[in-house]
Amino acid sequence: MKRICLSLLILVVMMGQAKAGNLIIHNKTDRQVKVSSVGGAGRIEGGQTKSIAFANEERVATINIWWMNNARQLCQIVTPWERTIIVTGRKEIKCLSKN
Repeated sequence: MKRICLSLLILVVMMGQAKAGNLIIHNKTDRQVKVSSVGGAGRIEGGQTKSIAFANEERVATINIWWMNNARQLCQIVTPWERTIIVTGRKEIKCLSKN
């Protein structure tokens, strides 16, 4: 039993924790959006692209994106780090995560 526990401990230490990273947000709408998650946040003007860094230890993140002038239009997406999120929509906000 001690050997199994020691082996598991060594495996966990060798794997290390997943480091957070960046997301590129491409705002294709004509409105400013706010992007927020654990460990980071930012604002992106309409028609602009911006990289946002997040500092947490999760492998994936739940990202909340909403129009600054209409917080009821919320897009919530779960994505791994180092992805591009494309924000679109005219009356309703939409999000897509891709490589």
